[in-house]
Amino acid sequence: KSSLIAALFQIIDHPLRNGKILLDGVDIGKVGLHTARKALAIIPQTPLLLKPGSVLHNIDPFSKHSRENVEIALSKVGLETDRVLHAEASELSAGQQQLLAVARLLLMDEMPSVVVMDEPSSNIDGQTDALLQQVIKKEFNGVTMLTIAHRLETVIGCDRMMVMDAGQVVECGSPSVLLEK
Repeated sequence: KSSLIAALFQIIDHPLRNGKILLDGVDIGKVGLHTARKALAIIPQTPLLLKPGSVLHNIDPFSKHSRENVEIALSKVGLETDRVLHAEASELSAGQQQLLAVARLLLMDEMPSVVVMDEPSSNIDGQTDALLQQVIKKEFNGVTMLTIAHRLETVIGCDRMMVMDAGQVVECGSPSVLLEK
């Protein structure tokens, strides 16, 4: 998992030993670092929070967006704006913090081509996971979602699923076909 993320975001200095990574048919090893990273976003297992800082400061730290757009993004992920906007972000539950990270992504000027979800449901309850999946389905249409997960419910709605063991792909296909096995 960490090797895949490091390769995608070009965190590693050396090129891949074999093969290449294509995003929308473009070899990311042949484009500049800024260009490659602009096409990517990540929602980590534990969301990045600016501490101390309110939800408003965490979702829009440079005050680039109108309050109305911030409130729209928060409402899309199910966070009540009047209740949480000025609350300390660190006081939100783990699930609310994960939803805040998704709302921050919704405020991006340009939606990335690929969003890496690094075990987004590992620290949240089933109800919040279901909400997260609804938001992804509705708001990220046309965006490639690369979801790393241990919970089957988190990835069951995906188009394709890859099962890995010890760094090797052991199965790949649609979730329904893999479930039949």
